[in-house]
Order: sequence, then structure tokens, then C-alpha cells
Amino acid sequence: MLTDVTLRDGLQSLPTVVPTQRKIELVQELIAAGCSRLEVASFVHQKLVPTMADADTLCTQLPRGRGVAYGGVVLDVRGMHRFMAADLDWAGVVVAASDTFLARNQRCDKAGALERIAGIEQLRRGSRVRISGYIGCCFVCPYEGAIDPARVGELCDALLQLGVDDIYLADTIGRGTPPATRRLLDEVLRRVPLDRLGVHFHDTYGQAIANLDVALLAGVRRVDAAASGLGGCMFAPGASGNVASEDVLTLFDGHGLATGIDARRVAQIGQSLCRELGLPNFSNASRALLAAQEILNTGGNRE
Repeated sequence: MLTDVTLRDGLQSLPTVVPTQRKIELVQELIAAGCSRLEVASFVHQKLVPTMADADTLCTQLPRGRGVAYGGVVLDVRGMHRFMAADLDWAGVVVAASDTFLARNQRCDKAGALERIAGIEQLRRGSRVRISGYIGCCFVCPYEGAIDPARVGELCDALLQLGVDDIYLADTIGRGTPPATRRLLDEVLRRVPLDRLGVHFHDTYGQAIANLDVALLAGVRRVDAAASGLGGCMFAPGASGNVASEDVLTLFDGHGLATGIDARRVAQIGQSLCRELGLPNFSNASRALLAAQEILNTGGNRE
């Protein structure tokens, strides 16, 4: 199950604010390409994340009733009230395996972040809303260095006790490697049922697809990705974009995993967005798919 995070994580750290109407068009394009699970907003203070200032307005304009599920990131009870009013399907709550990172990102430590998640969990009780718990800095913290997998495992236990529906392991700064991914999964899968575990890889060091391959071989099927590898973490120095949807879809195909998503259409969507924003296309598969399409369109004649 691929969750497209282009609209939230892909656009969140940009210096340019994408207009709400363009975001809605992007949602429509992604749905037309076959995406059925989209993370569209972050319910945080607009001074901290100005690119997400239109979250409430955006959610009133989302196309509904097409079998599409929408989610958004929530960091505290105030954000959860906004989320509930927006009538989305799942909320992503966040803790990190590093107190220093949390202090700089959310102005709290692990205990404080878990306390906030407990409050969010209380608000959603009795509703149809699902909660996905994200654990950031699973491999390396930009301030504290390497993270012990056991520390991540303890946070998994805490999140499950709070009642989250699933857990996503997030490589916030893209420092994970295949051997480290295997070690982390060995620890976490002793605590989290396989069907409730997902991954959120960033590609700063070019390891995201290799890490994802390890996760798929272990049976993980919940994956976050963004068109053209857009995104990054504004609170993590040097962190670049998400693993590219086009690359993920190519890998899924190699594993015989059907998604119903048209990788070529996603490549076209991502390329168009990159051109609008003046950003490079970070997806290898996208460049190959677009080149192959151009050859088909021209019959191999470039004159």
C-alpha cells in the first residue's frame, strides 16, 4: 500500500508556497493516476510551516467519494481539533528516537511527545479516524548520532500501548543503509505485527530504494513516497527528499506487487511540478519512463 505524501512532505519544506488551487489540481491528477491514499496537509502553526497554512481551506475542497483516503500530520491536541473539523481519514502523529531532535522540532522530549499523542488518541476515540504513529530519526539523529534500534523498539511499544493503529519507521535524514534496516526490522518486528508496520524513507544518501527492498523482502507493505522524490525535513540539516514514487512503483513491480498506480502518469505529474517549482527531478525511474515515452511519441525520430 503506497501512501503518496507529495502534497505534505513533498511541498512542506519548500521556500515557495504552492497555491491551494494548484494543490487541488495535484490531488486530482494523482487520483487519476491511481493513487488512493494521499497525505495532504500538516495541521501546525502557520508561522512554523507557512507552506501548510492553507490546510483547513484545502481540506474543504478535496474531491471526495472516490474510494480515496486522506491523511494529515498532527502534533498536538489543537492540531487534532483542526484535523477532526477537516474530516480526514487518518492522522499521522510523530515522536522521534532523539530528545534533541524533538526539542528543536516539537519543543518537547520523548515523554512530552507521547503525552501529546495520548491526548490526540483520546480525541479520536469513537470516530472513524485512524492514527498512524511515526518514529523519526530511526537510524541517525543529526544532533545525537547513531540511534540504538532498541530505543526505537521501546517507542513502538509505547505507541501501541497508546492505541495507534499502525507504526511507520522514518529515516528522517536519509542515513539508513540496508544492513541497518535489517537490524532495525529484526528489533521492531518482535514488537509490531507485520501488517501494522510501514516505512518512510528519505533518499539523502541514495539508499532509500535499497532500504525499501530490504523492508519488502521482510514483508513490509506500507510505504510512503513522493512524486519525483520531492520533500525533505526543514528541521534536519542536509536532509533531502522522500523516496520517489516512480522508483518505488518500479521496485514494487519487480516484486510482483500490484498497486493500481500508473507510474508513467506519476512521472509526468512529478516532472510538471518540478518544472513549475524550478526543482530537479530526483527520480531515476521517472527520467527513464519519460524518455521512453518521448521515444514512443516521436517514433524514435528526434529531428
